[in-house]
Order: sequence, then C-alpha cells, then structure tokens
Amino acid sequence: MQLPANADRLYIEHSVANERAGGFYEREGFAVERIESSPTEDPALGVVWRVRHLALIEQTSGQA
Repeated sequence: MQLPANADRLYIEHSVANERAGGFYEREGFAVERIESSPTEDPALGVVWRVRHLALIEQTSGQA
C-alpha cells in the first residue's frame, strides 16, 4: 500500500486496554490525539487515536 503523495499525517487506533500496542506506536513516533470513550462506558474498551506527522519523517530520514 502506498500513501497519496500529499499525505501529511498517518492515523492509527487501538483500544485503551492494549498497552502493548500503545507502547509500540509511541516508540514509532505516534502521539495520542484523542481518546474516545466506549459506548459501554468500560474504560478499557475506549479507543486511543494516534497521529504521526509525515513531514517529520522526511526531515529526519535525510539526516545521517
């Protein structure tokens, strides 16, 4: 899969309870944008939305 040439950010989501995924995405440069509550009001079933700005990737990939 290839992103459109004009893409400036990448979004992902995972459940609040999935701390392993959260740690992985944090290490990969994704920042929390928002956390949505679960319709059941169970905090563990909430959804964490993360974003990674692609302009930052281009700037750092050219550095040695």
